[in-house]
Amino acid sequence: MAATADCDDDTVVIECRDPNLIETTESTSLTEIFILAEDISSWDLSTILSHDIIKVKINRSRLIQESSYFQSLLSGNFR
Repeated sequence: MAATADCDDDTVVIECRDPNLIETTESTSLTEIFILAEDISSWDLSTILSHDIIKVKINRSRLIQESSYFQSLLSGNFR
């Protein structure tokens, strides 16, 4: 899982992937889906989980407020 700051610094994109999946050839590409955390009520989990890479865009402030892990990671105090 990786977290990257978006260009507007108000959101973060969290990328979830199976570390055992490696793209071996160009013809065998991994499937990817991009979803918004604010749309959680309409998520179709079976569709989302059928992808190899899941990217979730979430509000940075909310993520920091709700998670001590992300608070440390995104506030620069990660150890």
